[in-house]
This record gives sequence, C-alpha cells and structure tokens, in this order.
Amino acid sequence: MKKSILLSILSVVAMAVMAQYPTRVYLCGPGTPSGWATEQNPMYTYVDDNNVPTGMYEWVGALNDGQLKFLYGSSWEPAYIAVTDGEAFSTGVHQFAERLSDSDPDNKWVATAGRYKIEINLIDSTITVSDGTDLADKNGNDQSFAVAIPSQIFPVGDGTSFGWNPGSSEAID
Repeated sequence: MKKSILLSILSVVAMAVMAQYPTRVYLCGPGTPSGWATEQNPMYTYVDDNNVPTGMYEWVGALNDGQLKFLYGSSWEPAYIAVTDGEAFSTGVHQFAERLSDSDPDNKWVATAGRYKIEINLIDSTITVSDGTDLADKNGNDQSFAVAIPSQIFPVGDGTSFGWNPGSSEAID
C-alpha cells in the first residue's frame, strides 16, 4: 500500500515538473536564418509517449554570423540568454540564464556562420552545440499544414478607402 501511494505521489510530482516546460523554443537574432522573426525557426521538442514536453529541445541547421538567443514565450521575455553578453556560440556546452522581464539583462551569444546541431537541456540549464555538417535539417519548419487558398482577398486599413470595415471592402481580382 505504501509503495503504491509513493509511486502515485512520484508520478504526480513528475507530471507537474514536466508540465512546466514550454512546448516550443524559438531561435532568434541576426545569427539565425530568419533574423529576429522567431516563429520561422522553432526548435523541436522531445516528447514522451503522453506528448508532455520533457525540457529537451533539438535543432539542426545553418547559422549566420551574428547574435542569437532563444525565446519560449509570445514576446521577447521570457528567453534563454547567454550568461555573459557577447559569449561565442561555439561547439561545446554552454550554461544559459533566463530572462523573465525587460529589466533583466538581455545577453546574446555571437555565432559564427556554419552548420550546427543545438540541444537545449532545461533540466541542467545547458545548451550543447556540435557540428551539424553531416546532419539533415531538424526544426519546426519541417511541419506542413494544409491551408485553403482564398478565392478572393479584401483589402482593409487606413491605406484604403474602405477603412477598417471588412464588410465595406471590394475584392481584389
């Protein structure tokens, strides 16, 4: 009885801990292929059989010369940032800090152009960077979604004679 209660408690604690991890992490900055546009370079999340994020993320692709950091929210905070601003983003293991508000430091790594494999481990607050030369791309852009193509487009906004009222706009042929 005690053993099953203990296992139940441990399961609940493990699920609570795992549930705190973000479902995605985004690469952003001039050192990334899309610059500061984050959704273009999401990192995959390793997930267990229950689709619960485990705090492990992996990305393989080309980086440019320039700054980078990792976002995991819908804004510039929260973010995973370099411990020291301007730290070289080179092969090896790097500790990271967490930026939770705009009053926290906004330290960035500086990447050198090349092909890399990046692994983020939220459990021990590390980022492992390795050579990705012989590896296929692995990022959230590999996903494809079926999207209906609209038959008509209706312009709205201050730059049109229709204003912001979609119902008054005329279709563009």
